[in-house]
Parts: sequence; C-alpha cells; structure tokens
Amino acid sequence: MKNKEKGRAVSIALLILLLCASCGKSPLTRKFEELDGVLSRQKEYTAAFEAGAAPLRDSLRAAQDDSTRWAAAYGIYSIYKNTQMDSALVYLRMMHILSEGKAHEQFLSGIEEASVNISARNYPAVRSFLAGIDTSRLESGELNRYYETVLLLYATEAHDETLPQEQREKSIRQRFETRSRYIATPVGDPFEAVRRPAIQMYEDGNPEEAIPILTGLVENAPPGLKAHACYSLAKAYEAAGLRGETEYWFAQGAIENIVRPSGEHLSLYELSMMLFGEHQLGRALAYSQAVLEHELESHYNTWIINSASSQLGIVQAALYREKRQKRITLGIILLLSILSLTILAFGYKTFRQARQIRETNAEIRLMNRRLEEAGKIKEGYVFRYIMLSSKYLRMIEDYRHSLRVTLKEEGVDALKKKLRQTEIENLNPKQFYAVFDETFLGIFPDFVTHVNALLREEARFQVKEGNELPTGLRILAVIKLGITDSGRIAAFLDCATSSVYTHRSRLRHAAVCPAEDFERLVSEA
Repeated sequence: MKNKEKGRAVSIALLILLLCASCGKSPLTRKFEELDGVLSRQKEYTAAFEAGAAPLRDSLRAAQDDSTRWAAAYGIYSIYKNTQMDSALVYLRMMHILSEGKAHEQFLSGIEEASVNISARNYPAVRSFLAGIDTSRLESGELNRYYETVLLLYATEAHDETLPQEQREKSIRQRFETRSRYIATPVGDPFEAVRRPAIQMYEDGNPEEAIPILTGLVENAPPGLKAHACYSLAKAYEAAGLRGETEYWFAQGAIENIVRPSGEHLSLYELSMMLFGEHQLGRALAYSQAVLEHELESHYNTWIINSASSQLGIVQAALYREKRQKRITLGIILLLSILSLTILAFGYKTFRQARQIRETNAEIRLMNRRLEEAGKIKEGYVFRYIMLSSKYLRMIEDYRHSLRVTLKEEGVDALKKKLRQTEIENLNPKQFYAVFDETFLGIFPDFVTHVNALLREEARFQVKEGNELPTGLRILAVIKLGITDSGRIAAFLDCATSSVYTHRSRLRHAAVCPAEDFERLVSEA
C-alpha cells in the first residue's frame, strides 16, 4: 500500500515538473523578447550614440592644425555615417579638404567616400577609385582597409537585386577570391586575427572548428566589435545546419547593432528572412520593417531596395494566408447557414460570424489599398530620390574641384571668399521639394480635392502654377505618407517644429469634420 502511495507521489511530482518545464520560455524566445524591447527603444540608443559627436565638434573648433582638425572631423563622420548620412557627408567633404598633402589622410578620406558611393550604388566610381590604388605602397593597416572596401563592394553587388544575375554571380566569385587574400594579409588587430581564420574555417566546410573559436571571440570582443563577432558566429551555426542557434546569434547581433548603432542591420535582415522561411510572418514583417525604417531615416541606401522587396514578399505571403483562411471561414459559414435551417439555436452565432467576415473583408480591402499605395510610393520616390542624391553627390564633387582650382589659380583669398558663399551653385532645396510635390500629385492626383472637401471654403487650398504645394498642404501630404510626428515632419520640410504645430492646429480647427478626425480622414483620402 505504501509502495502504491509512493509511486503515486512520484508520478504527481513528475507531472508537476513537466508542467513547470512546459511553462518556461526557451532561450531563443527570451532573446526575441529582448530584441523586441531593444527595438522599441531604438531612438534612445541612437540619440545617446550621436551625443558622442558633441565633444568632437568642440575639439574641431579648438584645433590648431589641419591634422588635428582632420582627426576630429573623421571621428564625427564615423558617428554620423551610421545614423545620418547627410550630416556625415558634410564632414567627409571637410576631411577631403583637410587631407591635402597628407597621403594617409587622403587614403582614408577616399576609402570612406568609396563606402558612401557603395551605399548609393555608384559602383563604377568605386571601381575606378580602387583600380587607381597601388596596393604595393600601402601600409598593413591601409591594405586591410582596402580589402575591406573591396569585399563590401562585392557583397553589396552580390545582394543587389537590380543587377543582372550574371553580374551578381561574378561578384560572389570575386568576393570569395578576395577574401582569401584579405585573410592572408598581416593584421595587427587581435580581433581580426582570430575572426578571419574562423570565417575561412566555416566557409571551407568546417563550422565545428570555427564555432568554439567564435564563441570565445564573442565573449571577449570589445563592445564596438561584438556585433561583428555575433554575426560571424551565427553564420558558422548556419553552416553547421543548427537553425535555432543561428537565429539566437543573429538576434544577439541585431541587439548589438541597435545598442551601438551601425550603418547596416544585416543580422536583423537575415533573421527576418529566416523567420519568413519558417512562416513566422508577424515577427518577420516587424523585423523587416525595422530594417527598412532605419535605412530610410539614416539614408543608408545599401539595402533599401532589398529590404523593401523582402517586406513586400512577407506582406504578400501574409495576405495569401489570410485569403486562404477566409475561404475556410466562408466554408464554415456556409455549413452553419445550412444547419441553421434546422437548428435555430445557431442563428445568432452565424450572424455574428457573418459580421466578422464583413469586417475582415473591409480590413483586407484597406490593406490592399495601402499595399497599392506603398508600391506606388516605392516606385515613385525611391528611384527618383536615389537619382537626385547621385546628382547632388556629383555637384558636390564639382564644387570641391572648383575649390581646388580656385586655390591653385587665384590664391587663398579667393578661396576664402568662395567658402563664405552661403549656397553651392544650383544646390537648391526647392528642386528637392519640386520633385516631392510632382511625384506626390502624380501618385495621389485627387488629394487636393479630398482635402478641400474636409475644409471650410475660406480655408481651402489652391495649388500654385507648376503643381507647387503650399506649406500646409505639403504637411498634410507628408502625413498621408505615414509620417505623423511634428518633429520628423519639420526635419523633412526643413522648417521649425512650431510652424508645423501651428499649421496642423489651424487646419484641424478649419475642418468641417470633428477636429480629432481630420488627420485620420486625410490619411485615408
């Protein structure tokens, strides 16, 4: 009898242990939750990171010689290139000017400009620059930077979906060949001295040897390099076919990239693609959206097209699954409708489900409309702004050339006079907004009519000749595109935040609908 009671007690204890184990979260689930929390605070981390530029700006102002100024400008550029490409370009131009006559500084300035051109997909300019470098004259550190830039070029081309497949495959082969030379290059950095051979191990088909080396590297890596170590460890686990560990370290690499912002979110991008392959569409879409938002806000264009395409694919897959679920639901409703002829008790339930289906259909129609608008915005804006950015880069390069010519032919006084000019010739912000207005009205030709219908007659807009939008209407256009924060609107339109608040308040009070519904109705117009 005692044995039976003892056996029953053991069985109950085992059952309790199993229940407790089932309630516990796996390390991967906890890591995803940690990543979600970090993503929600991404702006805080970016602001803290950019605060590091303030003491460098003080050093730049206080510097007594060009070498010290160049070092300060390089430090500020290194911060902003990860978060604000436009600001980074200002300091990159300064680096070029301050590096005149200094071979090492000129080399580094050129390498950073090549990285910017890779981001802008200006591949011919990068290849021309790299071809003009005599690698036999480079120091060890410079040679490493050279190979890193070459590898970045090949990696970007290999993932660029706008390039022909043949060219992308060629870039993959060139990257593999260059990596061998890169790994063989002498390196004084102990981090790279460990990481490079480990990468070669898993690429040669020996991930089991690389994993313990890279695990130790992650534990001992400096904070600024931990993201690279996590990414390499994830790739080693991927080569070993261990999917859970791969996702865990991609998630950790994404966390490191956000906490210490970098110009790329490659770990988060690859993680979103893995989750998409596992049909975890909600999380895959959220991570892909985070990558795309980061690239658009920082103007870090290297992965914009790829991220937008992958996100569209994820959304389409989600819609397909939704449609399939809709067909199943309709079948159930049909069955319930037939049964309701004989079983009146199911009538209320059938009515409620029919109402849910109507709401689902409305949501699907709204989602389809938003997807169509997103596609139009992508086609209408991304290409035009990339072209406009490329044009501005060329104009800036021409301006730099004119400064050098002025210095050489007319002297320092003429150069100072030219530097005091407030604007670069033809670099007019009005051109940017003219492109914005023309493209927006091309995508939403009835927008002005819809907005005026929401306003009292005395507050309605008249579009100027040439389709130039008034400031108030341009603010509503930006809200229509999904940007609702007044600070971000002010930054985009290059005006004061208080001005945006004033316009928004005036328009809400001039609406014929309730003031709190005005901007929502504008977004749905």
